[in-house]
Amino acid sequence: MRHLVRCILALTPLLIVAVPAAAEHKKSCGIDGNSPGEYICQGTSAGHDVRHDVVPVQSGPPTTAYPFRELWRPVLSQDPDGNPCLTTETVRLGRDPTMAEDIESERQFLRLLRTYSVCPDVPALPTTTPAMEAAEFLRQIDLPVPTPYVQPDALPVGFEAFLETGAPTNRTYGPVDTPFGPLVLTATAQVYVDWDDPHDDVAGEHGPYTGQPGPHPNGDITHVYQHHGMYDIAVRYVWTASWAIGDVSGTIEGVETSGSYPAPGFEAYSREAVGR
Repeated sequence: MRHLVRCILALTPLLIVAVPAAAEHKKSCGIDGNSPGEYICQGTSAGHDVRHDVVPVQSGPPTTAYPFRELWRPVLSQDPDGNPCLTTETVRLGRDPTMAEDIESERQFLRLLRTYSVCPDVPALPTTTPAMEAAEFLRQIDLPVPTPYVQPDALPVGFEAFLETGAPTNRTYGPVDTPFGPLVLTATAQVYVDWDDPHDDVAGEHGPYTGQPGPHPNGDITHVYQHHGMYDIAVRYVWTASWAIGDVSGTIEGVETSGSYPAPGFEAYSREAVGR
């Protein structure tokens, strides 16, 4: 990403001037005396003090070591109407920027983007990042889908039913090539089970379970039905994907897969009810 952003204000200390929107909104900006190298915007809104984002400000002479490489980072500027907006600057280094430095610039840019619009003269912004590469790779993966099953699929009431899911809860994918280096992703699922038992003391799902599904006697996910009936057991996997590209890593959450017991469902029977 370091090669995608260049700023026309490179190597120039950035002075940001406060722009009052109305009499009841006052704002001033300046370098934080307690934290040199950081730019603070403070102000009042309807009588309340407001502290805005802390943004790094370039200070001191530029690095003159050669060969140099550039690191981009977000800064606050002003649009032609004098409103605060978000732009970028480049800092010359006497070394290659690390991926960790690039990632931090990306994260700071995204944080500021929640508050400020992008300045109209900003050059092309990054089209991909390590985190975006990992998210796209995860979208292409067919994660395991659970298919709940109990062996045998009919048991007397009062017997412990051992749940199998027919799908692993942990799997590693990769490495795959990205612009930043090889990507490896490990997906791990937490297991939630709806036993479809109206007489259960827990409404809805149980979980997440700390143990693993499996057949009798080794499985850790079990349930005891106390009443005769057919039960449509449902299992939901909630995935956390941990990814790494070199020394840069992260996690992605919020992906789920789910499945239900094959029709007609699991039967818990009593000898009296079925004449056995």
